[in-house]
Amino acid sequence: SVRKLELRDYAVNALPKLVLHKENLMEEFSLSATKEEHVSEIIHADNNSICFGKVKRLVLRGYSINVLPKLVLHKENVMEEFRLDVWDKEYVSEIIHADNNSIWFGKVKKLELYGYAVNALPKL
Repeated sequence: SVRKLELRDYAVNALPKLVLHKENLMEEFSLSATKEEHVSEIIHADNNSICFGKVKRLVLRGYSINVLPKLVLHKENVMEEFRLDVWDKEYVSEIIHADNNSIWFGKVKKLELYGYAVNALPKL
């Protein structure tokens, strides 16, 4: 099982190719993308198409916030921390078009939104 997964920049596009068991329990899942091309392939994946099981800490930075609609967590997931760091308005270019209340991550104990990440709040 995978305990910690951290993908940065172009590695984020590999996300749809990873296969994790839906019962996997991950301590931390972190994505960071500083350029739009770092998420260019994953943006075209179907929504709710990337399954990650259970995640205790989820951190998305920069353009990687736009992969939120693509992710699916276990229906009984209880997240200790969900953090979104978005410091440039252009980073939320895709997420703002998602339907409100279309992204579900189970229970979240601590939610941290920085900068323009607040634009994702209606989607959660």
